[in-house]
Amino acid sequence: MFPENLGRIGQLLLSNEELIVSDKLRALGYDVLYNPEIVVHHRVHAERAKQSWLRRRVFWQAISDLFAPSTVRTIQADPNADIHRVLDYLTRLAPRDRGPMGLFLDLDDPQLFIEQTEAIAAFVRFLAGDSGDWRRILADVLSENSAMRK
Repeated sequence: MFPENLGRIGQLLLSNEELIVSDKLRALGYDVLYNPEIVVHHRVHAERAKQSWLRRRVFWQAISDLFAPSTVRTIQADPNADIHRVLDYLTRLAPRDRGPMGLFLDLDDPQLFIEQTEAIAAFVRFLAGDSGDWRRILADVLSENSAMRK
């Protein structure tokens, strides 16, 4: 019952195939439960503990979320909120790092790293989602920010 177009295929880190299976099981009348007391041991290779891998993983999770059927989608894209999240993150960086490459910096601050991953997901949703005229949204947000600074 797992869709073969999702999941790990080569270098792609597509996900959410388990959500679709859970949805199909519910449609068949079965219950799907989460038990926080269940312990699963999982070997994590050293490469996956690097910030660069985690950023890549977040990117592909955001793509996977966009392709998930609406019945199992956990995050709805909100272009205005997404672009604000990206810009809020970038403004926390040193001025020299406030461009798009700021989304790819290795960071020492764990909280800032969390904000970076959230900004990456927001950026993917903003660009790949149905954000309509994203140039207009970005221009509106930028003019709003410059008006707030005055």
